[in-house]
Amino acid sequence: MPHTAVDIIVIAVILISAVLAFIRGLTREVLSLGTWLLAIYLAFTQYGRVTPWLVEKITNPVVRDFVGGLIIFAAIMIVLLPIGFYVRGFIKGEQITAVDRSLGFVFGAGRGYVLMAILYLIVAWLLPEEKQPAWLKEANTRPALAYGADVMRDMIPAEQRALLEKKAHQAEENASKESEEPPPEEDKDKDKSKAPTLDGKVDQLDRVIQQNSGKP
Repeated sequence: MPHTAVDIIVIAVILISAVLAFIRGLTREVLSLGTWLLAIYLAFTQYGRVTPWLVEKITNPVVRDFVGGLIIFAAIMIVLLPIGFYVRGFIKGEQITAVDRSLGFVFGAGRGYVLMAILYLIVAWLLPEEKQPAWLKEANTRPALAYGADVMRDMIPAEQRALLEKKAHQAEENASKESEEPPPEEDKDKDKSKAPTLDGKVDQLDRVIQQNSGKP
């Protein structure tokens, strides 16, 4: 089966991540990833603390939870990134050994795969398999991404996972209901109100013609 755009993107992300980790070394990459993992974990588990403030602004529950998670993620990154930069500053480029770089390459490739699996997990939550586009279903990398997504889904606490899946299902049902709703009755009422006016004008025109035809 030929490669799709999804395959090219997945391979490119994995290679870029691996090369960057090779340049920076394993030690610095582990410190950096620790910051990201902590921010992602807190975003998944603590987004409920933010969503009550978004109820009036965002009606879709799935989007509201997603935005709440992004806010938590951004706040944690703003706090931890400066600390990480300070610690990594002690590790100079000349202190990075060949082994550290080689392990960094392997680590970076795995990180790129995890990132793409997380992205696929989000897509799978928003779009059921039967509604996914063909270019995603036919991707050669899809089985590998689906496996990683299943592993990460199992790592999410059962209560949080059930809540996210329930809200995603509700959002899907709401979207399908909105697409099946008949057109508003106002348009029909407008058409009916216009019809008598047109008929009245036709009757008036007929009377004028009859009056004129009766004159000598």
